[in-house]
Amino acid sequence: MDYVIYNRPFASVIKDIQEVRREHPKGSFQNTMSKLLGNSMYGLVVQGMSHKTHFDIQTDSMKRTEGSKFTNPLMASWITAMVRSVIGEMLHITDDLGGRVVSVTTDGFITDIPDLENKILDYIKKAKVENPNRFFLIELVQIWREKLSNDPHTIELKKEGMGILS
Repeated sequence: MDYVIYNRPFASVIKDIQEVRREHPKGSFQNTMSKLLGNSMYGLVVQGMSHKTHFDIQTDSMKRTEGSKFTNPLMASWITAMVRSVIGEMLHITDDLGGRVVSVTTDGFITDIPDLENKILDYIKKAKVENPNRFFLIELVQIWREKLSNDPHTIELKKEGMGILS
């Protein structure tokens, strides 16, 4: 199935940031700054939506953080729902594969299944025989990730090791 991405307000910026990140090794100043710039885009989309406060040095007091021209509750909820849905599907598949998950964040999760990406992709291929659209969100993330960062993987392996805390 071909998925078309119609509205991509941040696509070109994300692509540029990903290119800069790939030019520098992980953990370097340039790579970290690029990552923070990318993360701050989401921060601007949700800015002012909660009742968080910040210290205002001009008034020497705490003030409620206001929204900006980039604040967009619909986009913020869509991003949050997309990430949670994909993680939910991956957790479901991990459980079906007999894996255990120790921790879950928007950045990923810790599990005891080696080579999880390929096992998830094999699982999806088999499941699509019965229901071709079942895992379209995971496939959509793969398409976006490849377009924006030239990396077709849905999961980025950050650390690998032995033991439950690896």
